[in-house]
Amino acid sequence: MQEENNLGIPPEDLELARRRTEAFALMIIGAILCIVGPFLCMATGYEEQTACGPRREPNWGVFAVVEILGFSLLAYGDYLWGKVKHITWTKQAIREYETQKMRIGKETYETGQKIKCYKCGKFISPSSKFCPECGAKLNEESLGGSSKE
Repeated sequence: MQEENNLGIPPEDLELARRRTEAFALMIIGAILCIVGPFLCMATGYEEQTACGPRREPNWGVFAVVEILGFSLLAYGDYLWGKVKHITWTKQAIREYETQKMRIGKETYETGQKIKCYKCGKFISPSSKFCPECGAKLNEESLGGSSKE
C-alpha cells in the first residue's frame, strides 16, 4: 500500500506535479529572458561620440549572456517536459496493461479457459511463457487452439 500525504494524494502523483511545474516554470523564465534580451542590450548600452554626434551603442555582452541563459533554460525545461511526458505515457500504458490483464484473468477464471501447447498438446495457463511439460517457448504465433479444460 502506498503512503499518502495530508491531501490524500499519492506521493508519485505529487512528484509528477512538482516535475511538471518545474519544467513549465523553466520554459517560461527562459522564454521571458529571450524576449527581454534585446531590450536589456539597448538599455545597458553606452553613448559614443562620433563625428556626426552622440550615438547609442548596444551592449552586446549583456545581450549574449541573457540570450544564452534564456535559451539554456528553455532547452532544459523542454528536456524536463519530455521526461514528464514519458512518465505520463508510461503510467497510462501500465494502467491499460493492468486493465487488460485483469480482464483476461477474469475471463480465464470464469471460463476455465486453458491454452494448448503447440509442441506437446498439454493444456497450460494463458499467462505462461514456457510449457511446464516440454519447455517450449510460447508466444502468440506458436499458440495452438484454445479449449476448455
